[in-house]
Amino acid sequence: MKTAIIFLIFVFSELYLINSYAKVTNPGLKPQLTGNGQYGMAGCGFGSMVFEPKEKTFFAITLNHITSSQVFGISSGTSNCHQPLPQTINQAQKLPEFIENNKDKISQDAAKGSGETIKVLSVILQCDSKEVSTVLKENYKKIFIDTKMQPAAIEANISNLLTDNDKCTE
Repeated sequence: MKTAIIFLIFVFSELYLINSYAKVTNPGLKPQLTGNGQYGMAGCGFGSMVFEPKEKTFFAITLNHITSSQVFGISSGTSNCHQPLPQTINQAQKLPEFIENNKDKISQDAAKGSGETIKVLSVILQCDSKEVSTVLKENYKKIFIDTKMQPAAIEANISNLLTDNDKCTE
């Protein structure tokens, strides 16, 4: 009974502190629902939504603990406990980096007419994998003119060959 009374006193004192220290400037749930929510050292949970991220960390931690909102939030992806929504990335932006990092392997796979890098390249270019394999194998000497070619030149050669192809969406 004594423990229950102490617990209730603790809860009511925390509620009093929450009401007296909570800021009205908090934008509410909108940033959390749109994937832009941020939290401070207290972590995610109801406390991070009530208090500003870098202020009143102790109270945010306490509120998270009392409400068990971190456990629920992490499990359900609510209460500011989820990863932001991924931003749309144009696949064509990945092409130069992919070619630069895999230039030698692309050359080997193009000579064979098959391989993992050809499959990834076809996804980036949004083309049929078999078509990309065929075009690269048939035009190997037009694409890889020199062993010390720059990735931009390789990209340009591949793009020129696949631009008018009806099996590519771009």
